[in-house]
Amino acid sequence: MISRRPLQPTHDGMTVLELLLAVMMLLVFTGVVVMVSGTIIRFLSPINQGNANGAVRSNGLLIDQMELRRTMHRLVSVLEQPGITRAQLLGFQSGVPAIAHTQSANPDEVCVIDPIGVWNLPLPTGNLASLPSGYRLCLWSTSIQEPTLQQLQEGASPGVYVLQALPEQLTTRHLPIRLMFCRPKPFC
Repeated sequence: MISRRPLQPTHDGMTVLELLLAVMMLLVFTGVVVMVSGTIIRFLSPINQGNANGAVRSNGLLIDQMELRRTMHRLVSVLEQPGITRAQLLGFQSGVPAIAHTQSANPDEVCVIDPIGVWNLPLPTGNLASLPSGYRLCLWSTSIQEPTLQQLQEGASPGVYVLQALPEQLTTRHLPIRLMFCRPKPFC
């Protein structure tokens, strides 16, 4: 007969090495969760900057960028049409300010908050969402200049422009974006 001994546990708990490893894993996991949630909150949370009278309100970077892109696409759909003449766009008409400017122009002088009113675009005022606060729109001409209608009919390439939304203050919550387009649309 074989005598059997009762089974007894040989260890009553964790060793010091196992405890240190478990605590270190908990700290690493907590650190990763805090960093990821901080990044998500930074991009999505609304903020207020400035004093109570002149506060710059942001809905978060992603929401502001989405609103800006939607507004810019609506503006481009009007600006690329041949109904906006080359002379009106480049300011060749007397008494009419230019809409597009060279990229060497001062953004403080040529960028606008209300593009429909300042550029005199054929859109009802309520048809375009207002820009997120802290942004201005600029229309820049590129080295690919828009030719005259006669030259376009003879096979010349259309002009290329850049519509840019510039923040008043460059921060991680206010970043510039741009949209490139060609015009007039029937020749693109």
